[in-house]
Amino acid sequence: MFFQRHGPWAIGLSLILTLFLAAKAWADADRRAMLEMPDGVRLETFIYLPDQQPSPVVLMRTPYRFPGQSEAYYDAFADELTRRGYIFVMQNLRGRFGSEGVFDPFENAVEDGAATVQWIMAQSWSNGRIGTIGGSYNGYTALAAAAGAPEVQAVIADDPALDLWAGRRGDAVGLLPVLWLYLLDHGRWPDEAEKERANNVRDPSQIDNSLLGRDDPYWDTYIAGRAGTSDKSLRADVDRICAPVLVIKSKSEGWEDPVDLWKALRQSGCPEHRADHQLIVSAEDHTFHLNQFGKVDTDVTARIIAWLDHWLRDGDLTDTAPVLYRPDDAEPFRTADDWPISGAETSFYLGRRFSLTGNAPLLAAPDAGMKVHTLQIDPAEMSPCGDYPSQTYLTAPLERDILVAGPMRLDLFARATTPVAGFSAQVYDYDPDRAEPLEFVTFGVTHAEGLDASQPARLTLDMHSVSHRFKAGTRIALSIGGTACGYAEVDHPDATYEILHGTDAPSRLIMEAVAE
Repeated sequence: MFFQRHGPWAIGLSLILTLFLAAKAWADADRRAMLEMPDGVRLETFIYLPDQQPSPVVLMRTPYRFPGQSEAYYDAFADELTRRGYIFVMQNLRGRFGSEGVFDPFENAVEDGAATVQWIMAQSWSNGRIGTIGGSYNGYTALAAAAGAPEVQAVIADDPALDLWAGRRGDAVGLLPVLWLYLLDHGRWPDEAEKERANNVRDPSQIDNSLLGRDDPYWDTYIAGRAGTSDKSLRADVDRICAPVLVIKSKSEGWEDPVDLWKALRQSGCPEHRADHQLIVSAEDHTFHLNQFGKVDTDVTARIIAWLDHWLRDGDLTDTAPVLYRPDDAEPFRTADDWPISGAETSFYLGRRFSLTGNAPLLAAPDAGMKVHTLQIDPAEMSPCGDYPSQTYLTAPLERDILVAGPMRLDLFARATTPVAGFSAQVYDYDPDRAEPLEFVTFGVTHAEGLDASQPARLTLDMHSVSHRFKAGTRIALSIGGTACGYAEVDHPDATYEILHGTDAPSRLIMEAVAE
């Protein structure tokens, strides 16, 4: 029920913000096993063996085995592990491809992962040393298997989600989960027209019907709020993960789950491994390094191999600091004992509009009094992904580098002629001499309630943490608008949003500049 192979083989990896990866659809039944779970559901499982056994095993559990996609990449990934003497086990989750049952996001992951690990332990080709690996949702399943099976001895979790709340900021409803469900249905992301159509459905409960053509219980739970869904979260199960976890957080990640995971493991994970977990904060895109694994060597892919070699083969491991971070891929990693990295609080205050381009300054001190920038927003006639207005603020060219290694936030004073409004903010690194002048850095959103057209409200837009260097001579750009593209519109009549600034309403972008 398995096959021996030293060379290319197929593996599925998940990417939420980039192309999802999938393994080949092996048609020969001799090349797969149908593993029976405790409730009788059988899961399609592929086993790839190097020349020598018994050997350590690396397990991945995935919903993304889309046939015919990027097979050369999977061959490269597979060849890398088998060449190094690892057995790879890839399993399709319930209801996906050749597996039985129904796929329900974030359900059954702990129990099915544990059953699979126990089956691996009983196989003659396994030497009893098992690691799990995955990025994004596959990172969740890697962690879930470790939570259910103490036999797991190492975990690689690249940009993992911990529960179904990834993509949600308080009452601001991100569309990522419904776009993800579309991907699972069709094997591709929605195109721009489909995404914009979903973004323009002003009743969030109907977005799934518009995009998917059905009412989806996962989406219904997601938009309803956090109540009663803790059983789908790994946050309460961190103490059950008794294996060293290498956590990778990428720059484009829209959630803090990787950081939350690493902090929780260090604080309340099983005592024997609390000091062993490591966080890598990279400057690349979501799950970039697993995407490169076996294809292009990076210092992080080398770190992944070293992690497996150390914990599954007793190899050496250098750079054992709790945190490795760098502001861009041209710089070496820095080490730290904690994340975020503390620095000097640095504020940039919103200023009055000063040029025909419509840009306004970001200042070291606020203007006198209270100034107003207005945005006219009509959700019935406008699209967050198209013609929603925004106001851009720019610093003067920076006199020195500013290194940020942590979150930023916008302290925003605002009014609106509607009691409920959505605000968003994006931070960019602006250099007109670059081929692409605007480099995205981070963002924040909020769903504000109780607004009064005559009374300023103080709003906080927390932005996800990053490691980024704003270089001397470049500018920091801040764009503020209504609901962000990719978040459900706040349904209200045509309304005026007022962005307030000045000494009487000191709206400001706040970051901590790390000393160098």
